[in-house]
Amino acid sequence: MRTKKRTLATLAAWCVAWYWAIRVEFGAVFVIVSAMVAMFTVGLGTRKEGEASAYSIFNGFNELPGAFNAARLDDQMRNRGEQGPYVD
Repeated sequence: MRTKKRTLATLAAWCVAWYWAIRVEFGAVFVIVSAMVAMFTVGLGTRKEGEASAYSIFNGFNELPGAFNAARLDDQMRNRGEQGPYVD
């Protein structure tokens, strides 16, 4: 229950600060800076052991299933389907 009250108090304080920022014509910048601060303080979460990253560089350069890339687009545009350019 204490966490819920703290979250509500933080949200209320942010809304008051946002209202003030809007009044001084600084609202959009305030929201952008707030989002950046939230990303660096709260974080975006952590991956579980064995879970693939959204970036192939962290997966040993292996693509995720269904990932969009230029080679696949080129194959589709040239009507090669899923086989690719090296089909006999």
